[in-house]
Amino acid sequence: MTLKKIFNNIIKSLLDVLVFWIIYGAIGPVSHIIQKTGTGTVGEEVRKVLVDLAKGLVFVLGFLSILQFWGINVGAFLAGLGLVGMAVALAAQDTMKNLFASVAMFADKSFSKGDWILTPSVEGIVEDVGLRTTLVRQFDTSLVLIPNSTLANASITNFNKCTLRRISWTLPIAGDASADQLVQVVEGLKKYLREHPGVDQTTIIVSLDTFGENCVNLFTYFFLKEMRWKEFMEEKELVLLQFAKIVEDAGTGFGVPTRYVMLKDQTHKS
Repeated sequence: MTLKKIFNNIIKSLLDVLVFWIIYGAIGPVSHIIQKTGTGTVGEEVRKVLVDLAKGLVFVLGFLSILQFWGINVGAFLAGLGLVGMAVALAAQDTMKNLFASVAMFADKSFSKGDWILTPSVEGIVEDVGLRTTLVRQFDTSLVLIPNSTLANASITNFNKCTLRRISWTLPIAGDASADQLVQVVEGLKKYLREHPGVDQTTIIVSLDTFGENCVNLFTYFFLKEMRWKEFMEEKELVLLQFAKIVEDAGTGFGVPTRYVMLKDQTHKS
């Protein structure tokens, strides 16, 4: 190969690198534009996967194009690369499992970035969903890295897909409460829940349930409309405080476990 031909190949290779580099760099911005202006329902996670695959394809095509300039047999190179790829695939079975698991999760739309999820091993907010792992920020601020193959085979509760949050309480009303006081508590709680704008009116249950230890168990079952975690906890606290006030206004209180100890006089007469 002459010096002139080597020089020409270098120039062609540099131009080829420039072209493919521009294409490579444009994939991300173009995908964002399509995502914002398009009418499709492709999620952010799917977009990231497609971007990564497109970048990988551009890189491979650019590399093969440069090889052709230097007279390398691309077909033979690909055949050899296939053998190497098989060996790598066997050595990276876990990575491949995670890759296919991520595709399955994207297809099922199990969750997305920002969702509050609960699995058998972790509960928290999804911070990132990658091709191999998912990052979940727990409520104690610790960050958990979970392989996608583990998530794909686990039961996942996605609280962001809920439309309401359920409240189910059993309140122990003091056992010495009179029948009138119990009726006043039940009616007061029902009235409060029916007038509360944050309570869904479809299902409201307030009912005396069973006798407990020094108490009468009052079963309450309803749904709050607030879906955000912090705001939901604040709303639930206000409801609980109002329940306590209604019980107090009825002239009674909450029952607590009580033990009566009987002492037998064993004094012997002399």
